[in-house]
Amino acid sequence: METDGAFMHSHMFLLTGVRPLDACMGESGTGRPDGPGNVTDRTIQQAAADNERCSIAIFTEEPGTMDLDGVSVSLNQGSAIQLRPGSRYCMVNVDGRRAGWLIEFLTCRVGNSSSVAGGFPLLPYHREIPVSPVTALCAIVERLSRASGPPDEPAALRRQAALLELLALLMESQQRSHRLSDAAGAVQLTVAYVKEHFTEPLTVVQLASIAGVGRWQFSEQFRRLTGQRPLDYINTLRLNRAKELLLLTDDPLRDIAQSVGFRDEYYFNRRFSRMFGCGPKSYARFRKSGASKPHTAPAASFRDHQRSQAGPLRLIVYGGLLGDVLMLGNKPLGAALAVMGRQVVYRDKLDGIADIGITGETGAIAALRPDLILLEKEGNREICKESNIPVVSFKRTEDVTVRLRAIAALLGAEREADRWIAWHEQAAEGMWAALRSRIGTGETATVLVQIGERLFVMGNRGLAASLYHPRGFRPSDGAKQLVAEGERFREIAADELPDYDGDRLFLLVSGEASSKRKAHLLADSSAWRSLHAFRGGNIHLSEAKWNYDDSLTRERVLAELPHILAARI
Repeated sequence: METDGAFMHSHMFLLTGVRPLDACMGESGTGRPDGPGNVTDRTIQQAAADNERCSIAIFTEEPGTMDLDGVSVSLNQGSAIQLRPGSRYCMVNVDGRRAGWLIEFLTCRVGNSSSVAGGFPLLPYHREIPVSPVTALCAIVERLSRASGPPDEPAALRRQAALLELLALLMESQQRSHRLSDAAGAVQLTVAYVKEHFTEPLTVVQLASIAGVGRWQFSEQFRRLTGQRPLDYINTLRLNRAKELLLLTDDPLRDIAQSVGFRDEYYFNRRFSRMFGCGPKSYARFRKSGASKPHTAPAASFRDHQRSQAGPLRLIVYGGLLGDVLMLGNKPLGAALAVMGRQVVYRDKLDGIADIGITGETGAIAALRPDLILLEKEGNREICKESNIPVVSFKRTEDVTVRLRAIAALLGAEREADRWIAWHEQAAEGMWAALRSRIGTGETATVLVQIGERLFVMGNRGLAASLYHPRGFRPSDGAKQLVAEGERFREIAADELPDYDGDRLFLLVSGEASSKRKAHLLADSSAWRSLHAFRGGNIHLSEAKWNYDDSLTRERVLAELPHILAARI
């Protein structure tokens, strides 16, 4: 059997027709009468009956439905399908709009003018091929379908070159589609591998190599399967095992840390405290003693408190943790609402929560008599020094699902967190499936935030975390660098915009009309006009409130994303 390379070197391809795919209503054999620009059921069936002609339908302008030998197949915008020679098929499109083009060509052996029977053997028959990038597909089809100018030899040669580009793009897209399908199964095997070997030294590069996929693709697939990034998932397994060992043995912390896979005792201590709200020594001492009220207020005491008291924990919350706490069913006594309270998308849930200021007023906090204070970042512990109220801090760089589980452990709401994470993953899959016809496979995106005259590009946080989904967008090259370096965001100047250009740009501004006017002025500048996303009409404008990085905002983003995609500058 010839390899792909051998086939392409031993054959040549002659373009014979480029015709629009118009709607052909009804069953096969009942198409509209022939006319200029129409591909009717009868004319398509003639092409199908010709065993020497290759026919490929390209859906560049609309999704479409085809009847293939009596089987209805729905095809997305930005996809292609090779039609089997001799088969019966027609377009079925109820709205009557043009969906794309029918490309026809002959295949001949080099040195032989006779065409070869059969279609193009390097592409499957009657199977959708998602094409990426869609912009490249549209550009090639535009060159193929261009009818202006005299039919001279240079123009014919350019069309032949465009045909070869099209075949190469379809072959690459088909191979990529197979790799993505195979990658999910390979990554699933590495999840099982991690569960067996989490106490050993493991790296993302090593696991990606085991799966046989690229590091970025591996991390995204892993997060989709587990709800966590690979290293977070490994650390969760290690820390849960460490909890068991703390209760079962009296081994030194250094030995326990090393036995579960941590080389550094200090790092183990820090990760344990962040996940469970107390250090490993405090956790072991409290759980082994069976005391009803420990001196250090570890996470276990808060869970016991919730089970033993009539009401939930009395909380004070600072920063974006508020959305997570509300999601878990706990309404705090107070929160820093002076600025955030006017911006978040869940303002309807803030009634009854006292505003304790950005820096925290000690007297006001003490008057509320909270059990616990949650901080979004390290520092500012002086707000509770006088009242001696326990404090748990979380870094802003913490992944939302990891942070949600840690907060849930404090509140005794682990089941609620697990249910939300599972629901959110399923809901995101459904949303992206519904949006599939509106974005192309492999399209890239960048999220920009405008605050006054300053411009910021987001890493994998806020709205970007929802957009960068295996079924959604990939980060642009510039945004991918931020993600790889773990940066939440970076301030940039206008002349740096080309470094973050992608197929689409999402510009987030304040909800005030003046800021939106500034955004439109910015979009009219020369820096913006040079961008690929601007030239393609793919700059989407929305409000900065969708950039908060908490579970409650992410839940509501799923319903808002279709509207954000429709809002273009």
